[in-house]
Amino acid sequence: MPEDNIGGDPQTPPEGGMPEGSEAGNKPDATKLLAELEETRKALKVANAEAADRRKKLQAFEEAEAKRKEAEMSEVEKLNAKLAEMVTEREAIQQALMDTKLDAAISGAAATLKFRNPVDARALIDMDAIEISENGAIKGVEAALKALAKERPYLIDSVSVPDTDGTKRSQGKAAQDEAALQTIAARYGIQTK
Repeated sequence: MPEDNIGGDPQTPPEGGMPEGSEAGNKPDATKLLAELEETRKALKVANAEAADRRKKLQAFEEAEAKRKEAEMSEVEKLNAKLAEMVTEREAIQQALMDTKLDAAISGAAATLKFRNPVDARALIDMDAIEISENGAIKGVEAALKALAKERPYLIDSVSVPDTDGTKRSQGKAAQDEAALQTIAARYGIQTK
């Protein structure tokens, strides 16, 4: 049985007292602090290595668990998962097809309305004005493009088509001069012959 320190043995410090070799007012030695810092760093390095090892083991366990669950799946569950994947893929393909149809409808109508660049028309068109039915019919493209052309007329190609009427060209230079004189006279209120 250990002896109780009832009398207060001077060689053992009381609980909460200063450790041996320390006196009140003495500062810790810098070399002791550096040694303690190095020990702490080594311990941290060991703890980090253990944590990394445990993370790797956890990841391997999770992968093995996922494979085990997949193996436990019944054939019906596997087929349902495959069906869900195929439905998602089908919806993506249908959306891509609808986007292609819409682009073609806008480009065709933009070319008919003589837009300079159909890509600009596609980017600037009010998509809310276009209706797409369940069967894929597209309505309102031409009206939306006309509204865009009215709002932004600089998008329309304003090149005039040459007059192909052969009777005007066959009149000759004299007839053209006479027509020009009559136009000028009418404009300024001059009476001719």
